[in-house]
Amino acid sequence: MTLGISVGDQQRAYSYKEFEKTWKPTTFTETLGGREFTLTWEPESQSLRVDSADPGVTWVYSFWFAWYAFHPESEVYSTEKSSAN
Repeated sequence: MTLGISVGDQQRAYSYKEFEKTWKPTTFTETLGGREFTLTWEPESQSLRVDSADPGVTWVYSFWFAWYAFHPESEVYSTEKSSAN
């Protein structure tokens, strides 16, 4: 499963597989297109959710192949490049 975030013509994909490495609940704030949003990963329920978002931030839950079909130039989030874990 993938959580896709869009702000204007910018997109970022958050794959659940990236978070499965994290065994503790994690909340973090991200910025895309100058807009902020807060995400929370819950390992017990294997869920990733948007807790809050600036106006203009939209999101959708999708399978990776479907997200990529519509947004092939999307940024892909990596926990290795982040302090989220």
